Amino acid sequence: MKDQPAEITVSENLTWQSARVDSFLQDFDCGPPQSIRDFVPQWYRELKGDLSTYRDDSWRYNHTARYCKGLQGLRNVGWTIPLPVDITSEQNVISRRIAVPEMLYGTMWNAKDADNEHIWDLTIIFWPWRARLTKGWQMMTTAYHLDWSPDWFSFAGMPPANYSINTDKNGIGNMYQWEQPLDTENYDYYNIETVHAFRRGTCIPKDAVTFSLVILPEGK
Repeated sequence: MKDQPAEITVSENLTWQSARVDSFLQDFDCGPPQSIRDFVPQWYRELKGDLSTYRDDSWRYNHTARYCKGLQGLRNVGWTIPLPVDITSEQNVISRRIAVPEMLYGTMWNAKDADNEHIWDLTIIFWPWRARLTKGWQMMTTAYHLDWSPDWFSFAGMPPANYSINTDKNGIGNMYQWEQPLDTENYDYYNIETVHAFRRGTCIPKDAVTFSLVILPEGK
């Protein structure tokens, strides 16, 4: 992270700040959040608009999802970071195995196989970037909207701003050291922390786009 900038100003309302000074990250690199529009998936790029390309019979609407206004809009909403490393059952620099399936008891994520073993593993990724927002603005994390995998899933979340101030680390929580002092009187800060389920024995591959960050103006 030592080669990453301290911060990237997107607008008067949004600045991305990096944890580049944290000693744990000196031999690790992770780029900043980028616009979702830069990561349109291959299936969508190659999808033809004419439904008859894929069906032999006649259908009442001869359009594919290429014409879906909802999907078209999602191409331009949010920010993401491609995974800098594979995410497996082993912890790495940014992922921590501090969540277990029983935390989602009663859902499919706590399901077990015939050998009474959990089907899914859970992990939390602590990304070495955070958002500094104009006071009253918020950040919501959702799954990436335009691609899906049968082997992994990313959960949505919307924590409050400045929820656990750590003055020793200039940060929120205990994970990383930040060089930028917190100014919570004028700004709201949000860590980028994402929770993922992945099928046991598989991994979430490096460069996968797993989540979307949606910035919400005050009052939205």
